[in-house]
Amino acid sequence: MPPHPGNDYAISGRDKLTPDLWNDVMASLSQRLAARELLEATFEALIADGTQAALDLIQVNVGPQLETLTAQIAALADQLAEIIGGGTAANSLLFGGQTPAFYRSLANATGSLPVAQISGLDAVVQAYIDALKGGVGTALDTLVEFAAAIGNDPNHAATMMTALGLRLRVDAAQGLTAAQTLQARQNLGIASAIDGFLTASDLAAARSVLGVRPYVIGEEIWGSFTSLPPLCVWANGQNLSRTTYASLMLATVIAGNFAGASGASVVAVTVANTDLGSEIQIGMPVECAGIQAGTTIANVVLASGTTYNITLSLPTTAILNSGGAIFPNGNGNGTTTFGVADWRDRAGVGRGNMGGTAAGRLTLANAGFNSSRLGAAGGDERMQSHAHAKGILPVGQVPVTSNPQTYYALQGDGSTYNSNTGSAGAGNSQNVQPSLVRNVVIFAGA
Repeated sequence: MPPHPGNDYAISGRDKLTPDLWNDVMASLSQRLAARELLEATFEALIADGTQAALDLIQVNVGPQLETLTAQIAALADQLAEIIGGGTAANSLLFGGQTPAFYRSLANATGSLPVAQISGLDAVVQAYIDALKGGVGTALDTLVEFAAAIGNDPNHAATMMTALGLRLRVDAAQGLTAAQTLQARQNLGIASAIDGFLTASDLAAARSVLGVRPYVIGEEIWGSFTSLPPLCVWANGQNLSRTTYASLMLATVIAGNFAGASGASVVAVTVANTDLGSEIQIGMPVECAGIQAGTTIANVVLASGTTYNITLSLPTTAILNSGGAIFPNGNGNGTTTFGVADWRDRAGVGRGNMGGTAAGRLTLANAGFNSSRLGAAGGDERMQSHAHAKGILPVGQVPVTSNPQTYYALQGDGSTYNSNTGSAGAGNSQNVQPSLVRNVVIFAGA
């Protein structure tokens, strides 16, 4: 085989170096050198033309690919932000050809990963457990212990609400049955097994259990006690300090709004209810801005509703349009004291018109006081003063002696005669009902 580029122009043992062989080899080498020189010239030309052509080539061929890649990176960044901010991936995103909803379904979860291969999982889980416990004590730091504490009752909330509904309320009315009401009283120790009226001891026990004061301020208490009970004052008509016994004064005076002209003798007073209006009586002291000190009520007439027209003993000194007070038991010195009821040597009388109808057993004409007005006072142990008329024995009338009257006269002379009452009855009382004396105090709360 003659020398050629494939065998690097090697000459075999049979070849002879002839001019033709030499020329053939040289021609081949010349052709290869010319091709090499042309290639180098081409590269040199490209280098001479600068890199702009190369950049133009890159822009044409690589630029669109870079834009596509940039858009894909931006879309991926938006997806990651949505997952991080919202906590879940939208179903429009595909992961391994599946939507996020596919992976959120436990039914599609396959395989397992050992906990040991998850870095820091133990610490993370423990942190969540501690947060769930919230620092609770060891006695209730497991679900088993908590379930035991609520009696393993799945309806524990409803059970508790039912039990609370059967407790005695202090903030609203309750629809308790008769049996429940009786049981409540028995549990409080304020009634016997028989449903009846409370005894005095039951009432005291009830007030003690409920933590309330034993009496209402202003309540009058009758009893055989020999010393003044705590927080009470004697009902003896005394004057008390308006500062020390402010609550008692507020409970016993008749408060109202006064309206009237300056210099008027008749003004209007509006009270809270007609029961208060029924207590207003002639002679009671009145205090209000524009009313002179020492003024009392000379007359009282119902105007309408709970408004009364009262006649004052002294004219007003200014226009009245403010709150004032009427003092049923006297206003003391008119500035710093007020009076209380005087029960000394007096018996109580039920108001004549309780329930709206007057009984008429005690009348103003005969009893001397209006029994339909609360706080009215009257009565006297003495017999009402009276006189017996003298008569004339008719002519021819025989003197007669009889009991209880004895007639004395001269027979038939027409002279006058005298009469006298006989003795009847028993005891030393004069118009006084059988009585039993008790002390009377007023609960003042101070």
